Amino acid sequence: MKIIRPLSLLALILFVGCNNNPIEESVETPTKWYYSVAASRTALGDLDENNRRPIYWRDGDCIAINGVVSDPLSGVGEVARSATFAFDEQPTPPYSVLYPASIYKDPETITLPVRREVSLETFNAPMAVLVDEEGGAALHHLCAAVRLPLVKEPTNSFTDKYPLRYVKFEGNEKEQISGDFGIDYDTRTLTSLIPPPKEGYTHDSRYVRTFLNCTLTDEVTMLVIVVPAIEYAKGFTIKVYNTKGHYMECKKKSAITLAPGEIYTLPVTPYDPTYTEVEVGI
Repeated sequence: MKIIRPLSLLALILFVGCNNNPIEESVETPTKWYYSVAASRTALGDLDENNRRPIYWRDGDCIAINGVVSDPLSGVGEVARSATFAFDEQPTPPYSVLYPASIYKDPETITLPVRREVSLETFNAPMAVLVDEEGGAALHHLCAAVRLPLVKEPTNSFTDKYPLRYVKFEGNEKEQISGDFGIDYDTRTLTSLIPPPKEGYTHDSRYVRTFLNCTLTDEVTMLVIVVPAIEYAKGFTIKVYNTKGHYMECKKKSAITLAPGEIYTLPVTPYDPTYTEVEVGI
């Protein structure tokens, strides 16, 4: 790209002395490279006639291609099932496309956050694809989601006295939930890179906290937890904390395999916090 450099002071004086016309500065518009992504997205819509939820792009979304981060989307509308992303430079094909861009670490590694803020309105589940050439692509999910519908428990005075603060998800066999994972863009699979902690110890790669701020009512509040699409050999445990550290524990004790893009919905559950635990440093 041509770079415009300022004239030296001497050249500028000579130029002004020979020309009485106003000086007009020349400004180049940066050249952008564009890439389109279709049929995938982050915010879940209403159920359609096939009992599926469409996925839409939203303003502010960014993707990474070979580690190069796009500009944030802007003005995409409310039901955008495809989007075109602008880049300051064109990556070299083949293109390893990743969403969201924030989880990219290196060409073979992504980092799933231990802290998330997720809802049906901001369903930023990781997605990826490998393509050989320009033109566009459809992203594919790397993770699954667990939905926990909650209502208040009328016989427990703590059920709606304090707002909910976060939900903590753990695999019962110490499966890795967050941290660094190897990624195969061709097969769109993740590989655990952090071994399980020794018996009696814990590690922050073994759980994910999904933060929220809401007070329960008689109406269903849907909690959405994005987790790796893997086998949970002994099921999983979900703890729902309010702002005072009171929590309720929900357990699935049997094995389950969550497929990429799957949304696993638990039964509607009254929130009945019967434990108290204050976690520090969060």
